[in-house]
Amino acid sequence: IDFYCINNRFVLVDLPGYPDPEELAHQAVLRKWEAHWQDLVLTYLQMCADGQYDLFLGRRLMLQLQATKNRPSRVCRRFVQELKKKDLPLLLILTKDDQLKKPNEERNYYATQIKKTLGLDGQHLHFTAKGMLRMSRRSKYHLQRWIRTAVAAKDAKEVKQLLQEKWQNRRICETLKTPEEMQAKKERWKAHYKTLREERKKQKAEERQNMAKAQTHAPKEAPKLRIRIPRNAEADA
Repeated sequence: IDFYCINNRFVLVDLPGYPDPEELAHQAVLRKWEAHWQDLVLTYLQMCADGQYDLFLGRRLMLQLQATKNRPSRVCRRFVQELKKKDLPLLLILTKDDQLKKPNEERNYYATQIKKTLGLDGQHLHFTAKGMLRMSRRSKYHLQRWIRTAVAAKDAKEVKQLLQEKWQNRRICETLKTPEEMQAKKERWKAHYKTLREERKKQKAEERQNMAKAQTHAPKEAPKLRIRIPRNAEADA
């Protein structure tokens, strides 16, 4: 377990990553986890739950990293259950968001499936480490804001309450939409997808026209001369 003191204000704690039992490459790490690291991590979490560490992010805010497109492993599910038993504030970070082909459509699906598997119902963030993407800058901003909130709070209970209030307010905003607003939203999406389909059709039509023009302007090969010798001539020869 690595401890990093940040600006003499709080301590960032980096726990050893737990292995996936279904991955063959993780078998050696799995033996180390079961033999040593699991007890070490659980002991540290119990000390955080007992209040021995206060300004440590393990106590104020636990950041649970989970790849967006990967199903939580057995060890991951057990680890989250331990966190829930110890009643520690938990923020789910869904990493590798840049690997989604259709982010706007796939984010909610993967987040729902992962939270259902882990038994979580609360705030989560989508994150990517690629700095060239706009999503990366936005996700880093939200993550740093939650860290500042956790450090500025009185204790872990206040952080947990803030997480719950943030998630509940988000849900209330979604449920306050009237049927007319929902129908208008559907119509906007239909019009958007219709525009995309028309643009694709135009693009394919232009490609076909360009291919046809290229074939018409291509130089024609000279016809091949074929000499056919009758059978009688072959016999005379």
